[in-house]
Amino acid sequence: MELLDSYLKAVKLYLPRRQKNDIADELSENILSAIEERELALGRTLTDAEQAEILRQHGDPCLVASGYKTNGQHLAIGWELIGPGLYSTYRLFLGFNLGVTLITTVIIALLLHVPITVRLFAIPVIAQVVILTVIFKGMNFFRKRFSTTWLFGPPALAPWQPVVRWVSASGLVMWSVFTLWLLAVPHFPYLIFGPA
Repeated sequence: MELLDSYLKAVKLYLPRRQKNDIADELSENILSAIEERELALGRTLTDAEQAEILRQHGDPCLVASGYKTNGQHLAIGWELIGPGLYSTYRLFLGFNLGVTLITTVIIALLLHVPITVRLFAIPVIAQVVILTVIFKGMNFFRKRFSTTWLFGPPALAPWQPVVRWVSASGLVMWSVFTLWLLAVPHFPYLIFGPA
């Protein structure tokens, strides 16, 4: 049941820490009973593709996990920027990015003998918050507007998992912009170091 295990791991990413294992066990029992019912109806064991179809019917791991959350936290400024399904992941990424940004800024300031002031941290921190919020707003938008085929499965199943064109195109655009930014950094160090 490698596919089921990978699905449960994906759901666990979005669950509250204290309830993670209990909810995953309950979810596992539900899915296993659905698989057993299907096997009894067919009179044989299910193929990986048939198991994946049952998981797809069960739902996107992020949305399944958001159904178990009691607090329903989200980020809204008049309208919803980041929904409850992505909010916990947003907080996790934002905390990690801000931690790395603060540590990196301090190290660079010490190496360059720049005085450590609040102003030194302002631009990198604001940039992290704005960029990450825009990225997650985009993810929230696309998750609501376009249904995508998803599968958190073993790599062996990747060949029969089609990749939607807009996913490939958006990845190409995003990495092209990032590459251009990275190529511009040696000529414009301000892009990465700010006033330091």
